[in-house]
Amino acid sequence: MFLEMLENKVEELKEKKNSEININNNSRESKLEKTHRINTTVDLNI
Repeated sequence: MFLEMLENKVEELKEKKNSEININNNSRESKLEKTHRINTTVDLNI
Protein backbone atom coordinates (compact mmCIF):
# COMPACT_ATOMS: atom_id res chain seq x y z
CA MET A 1 0.00 0.00 0.00
CA PHE A 2 2.65 2.51 1.06
CA LEU A 3 4.95 1.40 -1.77
CA GLU A 4 2.16 1.93 -4.28
CA MET A 5 1.53 5.44 -2.96
CA LEU A 6 5.26 6.17 -3.17
CA GLU A 7 5.44 4.91 -6.76
CA ASN A 8 2.48 7.09 -7.71
CA LYS A 9 4.13 10.12 -6.11
CA VAL A 10 7.34 9.46 -8.03
CA GLU A 11 5.36 9.31 -11.28
CA GLU A 12 3.64 12.60 -10.42
CA LEU A 13 7.00 14.23 -9.73
CA LYS A 14 8.40 12.97 -13.04
CA GLU A 15 5.39 14.36 -14.89
CA LYS A 16 5.67 17.69 -13.09
CA LYS A 17 9.38 17.94 -13.88
CA ASN A 18 8.78 17.07 -17.53
CA SER A 19 6.04 19.68 -17.67
CA GLU A 20 8.38 22.33 -16.25
CA ILE A 21 11.11 21.37 -18.72
CA ASN A 22 8.63 21.66 -21.61
CA ILE A 23 7.55 25.10 -20.40
CA ASN A 24 11.17 26.26 -20.14
CA ASN A 25 12.04 24.90 -23.58
CA ASN A 26 9.12 26.48 -25.39
CA SER A 27 10.69 29.80 -26.34
CA ARG A 28 7.72 30.83 -28.48
CA GLU A 29 5.61 31.37 -25.37
CA SER A 30 5.54 34.79 -23.80
CA LYS A 31 6.89 35.17 -20.29
CA LEU A 32 3.36 35.85 -19.03
CA GLU A 33 2.05 32.61 -20.55
CA LYS A 34 4.93 30.65 -19.03
CA THR A 35 4.25 32.17 -15.62
CA HIS A 36 0.57 31.32 -15.90
CA ARG A 37 1.28 27.70 -16.86
CA ILE A 38 3.79 27.27 -14.05
CA ASN A 39 1.36 28.78 -11.54
CA THR A 40 -1.41 26.44 -12.65
CA THR A 41 0.77 23.35 -12.14
CA VAL A 42 -0.75 21.10 -9.51
CA ASP A 43 1.11 21.26 -6.20
CA LEU A 44 2.26 17.91 -4.82
CA ASN A 45 1.63 17.71 -1.10
CA ILE A 46 4.45 15.43 -0.05
